[in-house]
Amino acid sequence: MRSAPDNRRTPTTQGSSAEILGPSSSLLSRVGAAEWNLQANEVSWSREFYRIFGRVAHEGPLPLDELHWGLHSEDQQAIQAYIAKCLTHARLIDCEFRVIHHDSGVRTLHMMAEPVMDADGVVKSVWAVVRDVTELRRRTSD
Repeated sequence: MRSAPDNRRTPTTQGSSAEILGPSSSLLSRVGAAEWNLQANEVSWSREFYRIFGRVAHEGPLPLDELHWGLHSEDQQAIQAYIAKCLTHARLIDCEFRVIHHDSGVRTLHMMAEPVMDADGVVKSVWAVVRDVTELRRRTSD
């Protein structure tokens, strides 16, 4: 697992990327969005987020503290540390990790997540975007 560049963006969960830009946008079909509302104990994943993580909607989204279970075993501890820093120190998450899909093998994902604070400075939710960068990483390593 490696850290990604420090780019700050705010994700959105308003509709899927394919709905917004149409089916011809292949780049955005590899981007998903999620929100973990910690105060309401609610999780919302876009269709793309499910697909990128290799899950189907009827399985439901993973809570933030269980997100590491879908990852490659070598990346689980590091993502847990990123999430802990996000929640306890309000730090942005900007990292890459691998997920294992039952049908297509190991995929490399880039995730950026941002804590959203309440009026008292407590993390009330986490917004995230994730992008499948598998093909990009394969091309750059060749």
